[in-house]
Amino acid sequence: REELKRHLGYEVLRSVARHPWKVSLIDCTATRKEVRAGTLLAAAATYAKLLRREVPERRVGIVLPPSAGGFIANLAVLLAGKVPVNLNFTAGASAIEASLRMGEIRTIITAEAMRSKIPQFPWPEKTRDMAADLSGCGKPAILARLVQVWLLPSRLLALLWGVPRVGDNAEAALLFTSGSSGEPKGVPLTHRNILGNCGQISATGILSKKETPLVCLPIFHSFGFTVMWYVLMRGVRAATLPSPLDAKRIVEVVEKEQATVFISTPTFLRPIMKRAEPEQLRSLRFIVTGAEKLPVDLFEQFLQKFGVRILQGYGLTETTPVVAVNLPEPRDLPKGVKLQEGHRLGSVGRLFAGMSARIVHPETGEVLPPDKTGILWLRGANVFGGYLKDPVRTAESLHDGWFVTGDLARFDDDGFL
Repeated sequence: REELKRHLGYEVLRSVARHPWKVSLIDCTATRKEVRAGTLLAAAATYAKLLRREVPERRVGIVLPPSAGGFIANLAVLLAGKVPVNLNFTAGASAIEASLRMGEIRTIITAEAMRSKIPQFPWPEKTRDMAADLSGCGKPAILARLVQVWLLPSRLLALLWGVPRVGDNAEAALLFTSGSSGEPKGVPLTHRNILGNCGQISATGILSKKETPLVCLPIFHSFGFTVMWYVLMRGVRAATLPSPLDAKRIVEVVEKEQATVFISTPTFLRPIMKRAEPEQLRSLRFIVTGAEKLPVDLFEQFLQKFGVRILQGYGLTETTPVVAVNLPEPRDLPKGVKLQEGHRLGSVGRLFAGMSARIVHPETGEVLPPDKTGILWLRGANVFGGYLKDPVRTAESLHDGWFVTGDLARFDDDGFL
């Protein structure tokens, strides 16, 4: 696909500039704030100009929650021709210091509220307050770019702002995943990887423009990170909350914003199960979970109490991250069309489009039939190209373009993983 060769920033710019008056985000961080697509893009482009001028390094650290600020900072870094690195601020100081060293990160973008919340974070000397930076740019500068967004076609905007059209296999982002030895592993993701996974999610139809997802997974986590780019690129109106732990606020926001999709993990769902009343979650069509196994009792309790189905998916940071997901019932089924089963309890759904899989014997390395249990190997546009500065781990994980997940898996007769 030709679009996989494009630059992620260019693709987001094209999408966001198409409907500048549309509400893109509902930021529920402190007070409710509607952010229109044009304003988000104008703020990101203004900040990108400042970053291009004042930050010489290729990679820029970001310590922000999923919010308008987090989205704008990531887009600004990309539009500036740099690589955003969302850092796990819940990790220990030594792991964060190792990430900064490995990624050669000297500049971090954050907010004053974040700095006061995590004083133990090893803040480098070049730590920037995004709100102060944008305030320093001045409202006229943002307004001037907003007028450009309103009046000019996206191709001309990209040319004017110096956003490249081609990204392909160049590094678009760097994520860190906790290593078994304690030292984090750097996972560089290319423009092709992220565009590929967003295209794969889109092909399932699971997150159409008719949905209103509630986004609260951290953007230093690959799942939250890719969902951020997906909602921007596909023009999906999303509500954001800074923490997946705040069950009370999550229930309030689902009810108030009439969210139809909630993306979470089983661990974060249990407190919601206890706190919410059925009418408060009435707008939810389904919940998507990943990162850990979905307990059957949690699935049954949610279905019984709220009438909401939890759909389990599977992915890894190295696959940008989503590999497979169970699908909800379609909203509108044309007459005479027979519905194919899209979900199966106990499975993680069917493999995404454009991916290949192998089941390999853990000891002999023999390729097994798909219905036998063995180690899952994967190949596709969303599979990364190797760990940062770690040829040993890369050689262990990648064989002739196949990524060795290390997970035991099998396929049933209908293709569910």
